[in-house]
Amino acid sequence: HNYKSDFLGLIAAKIAGIRCIITPHGYDDPNLTKLKFYNWIDKKILKYADALAPLSPQLKEDCVNSGAKQDRIRYIQNGVDLSEVEAVKNTVVKRSGDTLIMGYIGQLISRKNIRDIIDVFNRLSESLPRLELHIVGDGDERADLESYAGDNERIKFLGFRKDRLDLLRQFDLFIMTSKLEGIPRCLMEAAAMEVPIVAYNIPGVDKLITHGETGLLSTYKDIASLVEQAGNLLSDSEVRNRIIENGRNNVANNFSAARMSREYHDLYTLVLKQEQKS
Repeated sequence: HNYKSDFLGLIAAKIAGIRCIITPHGYDDPNLTKLKFYNWIDKKILKYADALAPLSPQLKEDCVNSGAKQDRIRYIQNGVDLSEVEAVKNTVVKRSGDTLIMGYIGQLISRKNIRDIIDVFNRLSESLPRLELHIVGDGDERADLESYAGDNERIKFLGFRKDRLDLLRQFDLFIMTSKLEGIPRCLMEAAAMEVPIVAYNIPGVDKLITHGETGLLSTYKDIASLVEQAGNLLSDSEVRNRIIENGRNNVANNFSAARMSREYHDLYTLVLKQEQKS
């Protein structure tokens, strides 16, 4: 589900005479010339796949605009393995103490816009001396972000971790400042783990988070608003508890991996039946 695997996988499938399904997951920063070229190629080849399963309504629109036939497009909403989250939630003890943790889990790449997370933390920490920022993940922007954070000992870069769910369990707040997303798995896991969420209101995120109900959202690049929303979730227990309950129920009812796998099974079955007919 990226330009390399789409291009090579499609060619291999055509040579082998088998069906090919592409699952677009999103495009990186369109302002980078090299990626703009790759993204352009990727969108041009989508119409040659036997089926497309975009991860969000915006990506579905991209598929339509690429020239793909409507009957080949099946929007399948992303899902999260709730059993894995539940296992951690039931076995890993939530830490006690005065420290508050605002956290992020994901790639450290351009479209994730991590600098804004650091800016939000720096402003918020002025009034919350107990607050720490934990950034879990790796990517080509890590060195730059560590330099941007400076020598602030309350900002911790934890790198890629296999125990990310254990770490998520300790978060008091999950923050996302991406400029482009599908429907982020990390937000589903946070909601299922009963960690309240603040994020920018962008396509994809808005399909998972409803402002004031399942999380708090701010307009993209409105850092002041995001600081205010994060502060509300950390200080107002009534708002926090409502967001936690609604977020957990929303993911359980609408974004489970079981539901997602059933829909992919149906799509694969349909494509295989079409192959047998042809």
